[in-house]
Amino acid sequence: MDWAFKWGGLHSLTLGASLYNERAVAVYTKAGFRQEGVSKEVIYRNRKWWDTVQLSILEQEVSHRHSFKPYFNSPLLIKMC
Repeated sequence: MDWAFKWGGLHSLTLGASLYNERAVAVYTKAGFRQEGVSKEVIYRNRKWWDTVQLSILEQEVSHRHSFKPYFNSPLLIKMC
């Protein structure tokens, strides 16, 4: 996430996870991602239909959690462009 916001110039990150993968959903939530929506019964696995969850996080939410400031005006970044 640091690279995406510091160097990639992104404002938000979005991901999807299957609800059968409870550990992944817990890790993403602990990292600060918030649930935005659920798609019902989109994955068929082990003879059962599973929902997927969409999660996202904004740049300012990561900045607030980790106390970093994006380096968009960094001389290194300007030189790379």
